[in-house]
Amino acid sequence: MADLKVERLTFSLPYKPLLQPVSFTVTAGEVVVVTGAKGAGKTLLLKLLNRLVEPTGGQVFWAGQEYRSIPPPNLRRQVAFVATEPDLLGMTVQETLMYPLLVQKLSPAVMEQRLIGVLSNVMIPENWLGKRAGELTIADCQRVAVARCLMMEPQVLLLDDPFKYLDLVVWAELRSMAKKLCLSLVVAGKNLESDRVLHLRNGHLLWDRAEVDWVALGEEIDRTEAAEADWD
Repeated sequence: MADLKVERLTFSLPYKPLLQPVSFTVTAGEVVVVTGAKGAGKTLLLKLLNRLVEPTGGQVFWAGQEYRSIPPPNLRRQVAFVATEPDLLGMTVQETLMYPLLVQKLSPAVMEQRLIGVLSNVMIPENWLGKRAGELTIADCQRVAVARCLMMEPQVLLLDDPFKYLDLVVWAELRSMAKKLCLSLVVAGKNLESDRVLHLRNGHLLWDRAEVDWVALGEEIDRTEAAEADWD
């Protein structure tokens, strides 16, 4: 199992910094929540962690190796990203789940073994396998999107505001599964039980804590969003 180490990571557009130097480490099996007001840089940070967006500065080390030396497909199998809005790519649930393994050209036996494990871990009923997105709720589609990433057996799962659609029962399932598999979770969200919380504001990492008063923090985030709305 490996750690994900971030050292002074930045991202800027011309004349506009969007993420100031950020440093932290996610250890194997750790659950980390990244929180902050809208526009704080949460989604950007997660996308930088597996090179869906390339950083302007700083470094990220995966298993001790600078991540720009790792081919992006290999990195993204180990550090996988789940977007807020699920996309089943026009496929059935089973086709969606199998797709990343077909790309890797794994054997049918391996694919079937992984499918059985993921169905039980993410609690996807077998009667969903032949269905398409239009036959499922958006929350069900999000569950499938999480399962698709788990089919690759990543060591880090990056989840961008998944609880826009999923409920806290699913979060409890994911945390339990993560501890069992020593899978690290990095989640953009709020009011989620975790090992640590990173709080961003306007692209700055304000603090990194193990214990958080979510009520007080939620009120602070609401005030920040209200102030920014008034400024707009």
